[in-house]
Parts: sequence; C-alpha cells; structure tokens
Amino acid sequence: MINIEQIKGNFEKLPLKAIGESSKFIKSEKKLTALSFVLGFFQSFSDKGEVKSSIWVQNISNLINQALSLQGFNKRLGWLCIDFCQQVLSSSLKYSLEKAVYWQSSGKWLQLFNRVLVEDSTCLKLPALLY
Repeated sequence: MINIEQIKGNFEKLPLKAIGESSKFIKSEKKLTALSFVLGFFQSFSDKGEVKSSIWVQNISNLINQALSLQGFNKRLGWLCIDFCQQVLSSSLKYSLEKAVYWQSSGKWLQLFNRVLVEDSTCLKLPALLY
C-alpha cells in the first residue's frame, strides 16, 4: 500500500505549482491543483494497481473536497498534461539525484556504521591517520 502522506511530503518539495503554470497545464488552482493531480494519480494507482480516469477524478475530488467532472478531466489529458508530467518527472529525478550526491559526498552514509575498515591489497602503507 502506498503511503499518500509520504508521497505528498516528497512532492511538496518540488515546484509543482510553477511547473503547472509554465507548462500551461494548470491555468488557475481554483479546483485542480498540480499537487492534487499528482497525488490523485498515485492514490488511484495504489487502489487497484491500474489507473482509470474515473477513479483518478474521484480521488482528486476527495483530496480537494470539490466535485470534478470526468468529462472535464478527460479534456485536460492532452499535450499540456504530457509536458507537465515530463517536467515533474525531470524535476523529481533532479531533486533525488542532487540529494543522493550530496548525501554521498558529505560522508553522512559513513555515520551509519560504527567503524569502517579499508582493505588495501597493495604493498603501500596507509598513513597513520587512515590506519
């Protein structure tokens, strides 16, 4: 089961509103918001393992506490939606990679261990500081 709160926390870190506006997929956030669109998708996917637009619309409606029409929603699923989704995916991957690179380069992953042993198969001696 997908934890929608965890997904929400991850996607709130991304500039979804700006992506929605720049892709022209979200014109105004009176009803459909970029975040509710994404969260509705993940919630729909977790329900049955497949995404049907009727379930998607129902989940978005529950998230925003307003009724959306299936017909109006289906009209929105076009080239602007594809551009929006591509930008969200790109932004999400960029954020995740930057976070992973920072985590790895900062050495924080080493803090997970009590000690780290370096095995060296060459004949060179390690300095006392690294021994």
